Amino acid sequence: MNAEINLPADCVLPCASKRVDELQVAIDFLEKRLSKLPRGSLYASTSHGKMQWQCLDNGVKRFLPASALARIEGLAQRKYFGLVLDCLRRQRDALDSLFRDYVPGDLGKIHASMKPEFRDVVSTLFPSQEEFVAAWKSVRFRGKSLEGSNLVSADGVKVRSKSELMIADALSGSGVPYRYEFPYKMNWRDDSGRVRQIKVHPDFTCLNTRTRQEVVWEHFGMMDDSGYAEDAIKKIDEYERNGFLLGENFVFTMETKAQPLNSRKIQAVIDRYLATLRR
Repeated sequence: MNAEINLPADCVLPCASKRVDELQVAIDFLEKRLSKLPRGSLYASTSHGKMQWQCLDNGVKRFLPASALARIEGLAQRKYFGLVLDCLRRQRDALDSLFRDYVPGDLGKIHASMKPEFRDVVSTLFPSQEEFVAAWKSVRFRGKSLEGSNLVSADGVKVRSKSELMIADALSGSGVPYRYEFPYKMNWRDDSGRVRQIKVHPDFTCLNTRTRQEVVWEHFGMMDDSGYAEDAIKKIDEYERNGFLLGENFVFTMETKAQPLNSRKIQAVIDRYLATLRR
């Protein structure tokens, strides 16, 4: 019998690589700004209650008069930028060391790599990424009736609207596993404010294969209808009360007749919340 641990996929190096790129952009920016500032090191002291400024340049320290305010400010800015730059460089160097020392690996493949005689008598702790996704996709469920709909996604899933068809095809095209109108039991408030347990069928339940987290995706397609918009806001609130938090395990898209959903908006949601980081 397997005793599985749901450990998210190893994304240390992709995350570190992204951070190195961000640090380098900041380093390049500061180095360019520093090249335009006055040269030298600024020192401050007080004498008889008055601030005195000195500049050390080429081994020579000179007093700066109060009238040299622009130079004083420039040297102070240089000092600040230099401290920030040192910190950024230390972070970049530490990440460079990580690339040398860190050994990534798919823990799920260890079991498969063992000799058959050992593999057959041990319990696995970590399903491989392929095993985890396959098991998630194999879950059977009964959604709501789709009788009358002739909209079918590229991977054979019947949906209710053209906008949902766009979302389904974008998810499939991005390699994001999803379930259409998967049922959840939730504590839901009716119009009178009474809470009762009902089945809720979100438009999409998506799997972030990197974090192995499920993300519910609702699409609100008639936001120019005041009644529909009010119900949508209530629905978002009810999701939150049931632990589905916006930007964490819950996302939504919306549209009106004047502002229809488009592929750019859909892809932005996928890239931000669902796409797997790549090296």
